[in-house]
Order: sequence, then C-alpha cells, then structure tokens
Amino acid sequence: FVKDVCGIACCVFTYVIMLTVSGLTYKVSVRPLASEEYVSDVGCIIGYVVLLGLAASSHFICVITNPGALNRNTALSYAT
Repeated sequence: FVKDVCGIACCVFTYVIMLTVSGLTYKVSVRPLASEEYVSDVGCIIGYVVLLGLAASSHFICVITNPGALNRNTALSYAT
C-alpha cells in the first residue's frame, strides 16, 4: 500500500464531490420531474445511479491500477 497523503485526500475528495452532486441532482432535477406524468422518477433514479456507479468504479480502477502496467512498444509488436 502506497502512503500518499495527497493522493488519498484527492481520492476521498473526489468521492465526496460525487456524492454531493448526486444528492443535489436528485433534489434539483429528479424530484421535480417526479411530479410530471410523463417521466418516471424510479427510472431516472436507476439510470442516474447506474451512471454514477460506472463513474465511481472507473475512478476506483484508475486509482488502484499501476500506471506502468503495459510493456513498452506493445502496440508495435501487434502491428507486425
């Protein structure tokens, strides 16, 4: 485990921002749309949670992946 205080703080800050924006998005846009008859609030919430989960998992995978995981010139070896 790498002890990088700045990296860990940025990672936590990113997830705090994602959760805050998620709450604000629900409060400002999803809940008012629930009063309309042509939009399902459950469908909007499920769609938004799926997209938020994909963004969070993508960020987490980038955080735990070694940036030098590929060998050099990998694309060149497949081209020949």
